[in-house]
Amino acid sequence: RPVGCRYLEIVSEKEITVGRLGIVPFEYPFEEKPFVLGNNLDQKIYEVCIRTLRRCASKHYIDCPWREQGMYVLDSRNQMLCGYDAFGEFALARFNLVFLSKGILDCGLLSSCPPARQENSIIPFFSLIYFLQTYEYVERSGDDSVLDEVMPALTAVFDAFLAKRKDNGLIARFSEPKFWNFYEWTEGSNGISDGSEEKGETFDLILNATFLLAAEKYRLLLKRRGEELSFPFDDFSASMRKAFYDESEGLFRLNDRSHSYSRLGCSMALLAGVVKGEEAK
Repeated sequence: RPVGCRYLEIVSEKEITVGRLGIVPFEYPFEEKPFVLGNNLDQKIYEVCIRTLRRCASKHYIDCPWREQGMYVLDSRNQMLCGYDAFGEFALARFNLVFLSKGILDCGLLSSCPPARQENSIIPFFSLIYFLQTYEYVERSGDDSVLDEVMPALTAVFDAFLAKRKDNGLIARFSEPKFWNFYEWTEGSNGISDGSEEKGETFDLILNATFLLAAEKYRLLLKRRGEELSFPFDDFSASMRKAFYDESEGLFRLNDRSHSYSRLGCSMALLAGVVKGEEAK
């Protein structure tokens, strides 16, 4: 459990002798899987990483053990993935997936930092990551039962994104002030306005590539329940290539109005299969 404590103050009516003062840690009972690396430095780095991973497992996952201590979809997804290999443990991940599903806002997206139900700084990209982490949990654990609890949230998020699909076949940027179009802390992807909203609708590469990945995971999860997803995957991919792929550079533009590029953007487009063969190489 999280404890915010900078010092202890003891008040006593009589003189006492202090033997020891401290806080008893209340930690999640992970059982670490043995993992031995070839040299001492690598081993020490691994052990520090495992210790950090443990410190980020509170009543729910938190983004860092000291300062913010907030729960985010993308951060928790990374922690779950690392935990599957480090601990071979799935109960905490399952709890977190269900916990996240309770944070559906009126706009149909997930709260950026549950359990707070904030109606500002909503990160659409993170709601799409929820599809990936749910699929990864089911794939690694074999536990289909979680879908009974989280499928309503997945459906709500998917429908919210479909409502942003425009005539060019792509998902428009969530431009209202309450949304934060954040992808990573680099120029062009950090959600700081580039002025394009003033020119009309803008379409972001990373959002659309991640939506395509999320739609595929949603299709596979529905299939496990005996249901089908009707979605034009090939048409969506073709629309992405037309809007974002710069053939002269062999790179994907970050949005349909710019000629800036990023490794994350191109990586997400490759993972989504927007280009294949020699173009992918």
